[in-house]
Amino acid sequence: MDAGNKTNEQLVREVEQLRRHIDELEGSEAERALHESESRYRALFETVSDAIMVFDAEAKQFVDVNGAAVGLYGYTRDEFLALKQPDITAEPAESAADIKEVLAGRLLRVPIRYHKKKDGTVFPVEISAGTLNLGSRTLLCCVIRDITERNREEEVLREGDAFIRAVMDNLPIGIAVNSVDPAVEFSYMNDRFTKLYRTTREALADPDAFWDAVYEEPAFREEIKKRVLDDCASGDPERMYWEDVPITRKGHETAFITARNTPVPDKHLMISTVWDVTGRRRAEDALGESR
Repeated sequence: MDAGNKTNEQLVREVEQLRRHIDELEGSEAERALHESESRYRALFETVSDAIMVFDAEAKQFVDVNGAAVGLYGYTRDEFLALKQPDITAEPAESAADIKEVLAGRLLRVPIRYHKKKDGTVFPVEISAGTLNLGSRTLLCCVIRDITERNREEEVLREGDAFIRAVMDNLPIGIAVNSVDPAVEFSYMNDRFTKLYRTTREALADPDAFWDAVYEEPAFREEIKKRVLDDCASGDPERMYWEDVPITRKGHETAFITARNTPVPDKHLMISTVWDVTGRRRAEDALGESR
């Protein structure tokens, strides 16, 4: 696994181990090993694509940064080493609290914090952190990942999802996304869907509650359930079409719906659509009676 494919937590651990090893190698007889360890540490440090920074836990002074940190924040290395950790955060209170948690061993990863660059740009970062001891000093090693682009992509997806949901919520037909086998369970339904089936979201909340909630008459319930499940199990989209299905409620006129299921590839889900055909069905019945 190369450095670019390692997780932030793995990189933190490796930097900590190398730093500790360097600290342990003291005396002239270890000079060669010390040089080799320093070279390995620097090679790891500089080839990682994420920013890495090491700072004193008490003074908050930076003691080392890699090239990725220099490029990300816009400071030269010498400028960076003249800074303290609060100089790069846009959330000083939150960052100070995070540092205390890391030192206490209760925190290894911060999903999002806002940092600031030399030019004042504020941007979101994900942080993985750990501690290491160098002589009498406690240092914090942080791997910083710029998540600006990831957040932007997630926002685009959220906006797209919101648009699609708004469209689906306002369609003139009923639409739902649901499983069929082993049970009918809904992950989405619009208001029109429950209205056309003369039921409620609450009544459809439990797995396989659909059949009892929609079809009151037991014999017809079993008939339509078997038909729908057999048609869906066939995998044939032409069979997943049910025309002029009666929806009965005591004390009310019978309504009629037509429904279609469309399988979602590789998801074991169906897009269920339903529309009201009561007006057409009554007109046809009236025409038949007049003849």
